[in-house]
Amino acid sequence: MDKRAILFLILSVVILYLYSYYEYQQEKNRLERIKPTPAPQQAATPSPQGITETKTHQVSSPVETIQEKEVVVETDLYQAILTNRGGVIKHWELKQYREKVDNSSPPIVLFDSEKNKADLSPLHVLLEGETEPVQQRFLHGLYRVEGQDIKLEGPGRQGQLSFLTRDESSGQVLIKRLTFYSDRYDVDVRIETGGLQGGYTLYLGINFGILDWGTTTMTSFVGPTSLIDDKIVQDKPANIQPEVVHQGILTWTALQDKYFLTALIPQNGTGTMVARKFADQQVTVGIRYSPTPGQQTATYRLYAGPKE
Repeated sequence: MDKRAILFLILSVVILYLYSYYEYQQEKNRLERIKPTPAPQQAATPSPQGITETKTHQVSSPVETIQEKEVVVETDLYQAILTNRGGVIKHWELKQYREKVDNSSPPIVLFDSEKNKADLSPLHVLLEGETEPVQQRFLHGLYRVEGQDIKLEGPGRQGQLSFLTRDESSGQVLIKRLTFYSDRYDVDVRIETGGLQGGYTLYLGINFGILDWGTTTMTSFVGPTSLIDDKIVQDKPANIQPEVVHQGILTWTALQDKYFLTALIPQNGTGTMVARKFADQQVTVGIRYSPTPGQQTATYRLYAGPKE
């Protein structure tokens, strides 16, 4: 091959390379023109100092219609009937204890709202210092229910149920979250509040667990009994006029007769014990608690069963 042929070949390769590069640049420029330009990112606007954004629990809608309903909880040990009218227990019976030795005898009923003629049922919450309409809203208004009938059989099983309400006029919120167990006589109670103007009292219910007033003796006291500052405190019903309050570190407060006992046990050790009498042989106990801005939740344990 002569020199002219070699030179022609080299020039052809160079021209082909330059043309390819030119086409590449043109295509690149076209792509840059049609590529969308991202919007400039705006710096996040800081929240005012000391204010953080939190999610609030949507309790109810102004247009929501709540129907009155009952929820049945049945375990191997007891049957409980709860109502969303106040979010309380209206009936509690023991399945392994009967009124008489005969197996055909009715089971022991520790509480029945109609039989007990109870103005206060187990888990009633009274807002202290509030107006009568607001108090009645939380005591006897209709709560929204989260959960259905619960049947727990066998060891180690549990079920949950919640009652939620909100007073539209004041914006105050109350939520009762309950956990039941198949092989225990107690219930975990979690009270969540929001916007309360003051404290509240969680009540055990009138005569819950008192079946026989009988005769009080040194070994068999009937009525309110509490453990405060590591000392047993017993309030004779005759001395409750109409309310008795005990200060101190509260371990538990209870109603008892000779064979059965119901109790409220604060899990954080806070709260003040309250005993109230409504009439002769009509008493209850409760725990008075004042939520703080940083502590809107309190947990308790409710026990309802035999003393053994």
